[in-house]
Amino acid sequence: MLHPGPVLPRRSREYFSRCLLPLLFLILVNTPGEAGILFHDDFNTPSEDVDRSLWTTPEGPAAFFGQTALRNPNIPDSMTDGLRKTVEVGASLSDSALGVARLLLSTYNPTDPKHLTFWGSEIDTIQTFSPTPEEGIAFEARVRASEEIPLGVITSIFGFGETGAGNLKDEIDIEFLSNLYLPSSTPQFLVNRFINAPPSATGRPEILSFPDDITATEFNTYKIVWFTDKIEWYVNDILVYQAGTAIPSHPLSMRLNIWVPGPEWAQAYHPDLLAAQDITGNVDYFYEIDYVTVFNIRTIPEPQTLYLLGGALLCGCFRRRTRGGVA
Repeated sequence: MLHPGPVLPRRSREYFSRCLLPLLFLILVNTPGEAGILFHDDFNTPSEDVDRSLWTTPEGPAAFFGQTALRNPNIPDSMTDGLRKTVEVGASLSDSALGVARLLLSTYNPTDPKHLTFWGSEIDTIQTFSPTPEEGIAFEARVRASEEIPLGVITSIFGFGETGAGNLKDEIDIEFLSNLYLPSSTPQFLVNRFINAPPSATGRPEILSFPDDITATEFNTYKIVWFTDKIEWYVNDILVYQAGTAIPSHPLSMRLNIWVPGPEWAQAYHPDLLAAQDITGNVDYFYEIDYVTVFNIRTIPEPQTLYLLGGALLCGCFRRRTRGGVA
């Protein structure tokens, strides 16, 4: 006589709906989503300079760091020796169909009487940004450095804000040190963050490898996502690092620059990179920016999303399937 096997409980559609509802709720609550663009510039309209209603450049003491002074459109033409003092907006040198902002680094600084320093470039958004518990801030840019850049040059993407008296700052960085990506078969870059720090502070630097063997001399998309309780760094939408401590709390502008550090930053400095003594010895290097976007990242989904999902699943929980014409 054959004995029947164990009777397995039949799992109804209502059972699975009850299981899925809390699971999907948790997924939604823990999955950030884009909330809206706060700033965007694609540099697709050729111009002698970036749009100065959107961008500014440091002046005065803030316009000199490392071995580099920053060019500025307000500098008198008589001081430039014919070198460009603005950020050209035009076709990329690697792709003529692509509009870019081109930040220049000149080895000759016409504003330095001793000609011992370099002439770099920086653009900063006039607008500042702050995360909230409900929405983070994403700083995103697609950029590349020129192939000719030598050792001892830095290009960067960063959020920056002054925190009060004493020249203190909050800052979140992605920095491309040519010393880290040029000589190595495994190119690297640096991320960092500062909270209420003086200019001489070293922050909390982390050296990371580029994912997928990419390099800083090719166009890639970089993103800093800043929440009130953590920061995430992305390369081509790949999460490469995150931090949950020392999170800036002051409003930050988004900034991009190209410059030469001094020997006080041994990791980035190179003694063979020297400033040109006259205009005939000048060499220009560049940093191309395809676009810059700042947008919100929601930390909690919109209520209507949860209502719709919950309603759909609850309908499945309470709806009975008709069998044999009997409800």
